[in-house]
Amino acid sequence: MVFAVLEISVFAVIFFAAWLASRASRSNCSSAGARGFLPIPLGIGYSLGLRLAIAMLMMFVIAFLVATGIMSLGNIQSFALKNRPDVAAIVDVSALKKDPLTSGFSVTS
Repeated sequence: MVFAVLEISVFAVIFFAAWLASRASRSNCSSAGARGFLPIPLGIGYSLGLRLAIAMLMMFVIAFLVATGIMSLGNIQSFALKNRPDVAAIVDVSALKKDPLTSGFSVTS
């Protein structure tokens, strides 16, 4: 929890400094075309679309590597298993299981 608050605070300071450096007015920061609730579903759709596009790109790269014989499917599987991120080194897994707030921050980041 402390780490999440620290992370959000650092982001807020950097964002505030960027806002000050940009000299943007309040009217420049608000979008006239996207008012109300609409930005939330658009943001969710953009996030899902971007993840889907990256997954499709990786599928095409893997298919190309296997089809051309550069790598076998077994080599790609072992590469993925060997180079997967060590989540336990970054995130306290027990806190994810016990604290719903930590789980929420983890899902949204």
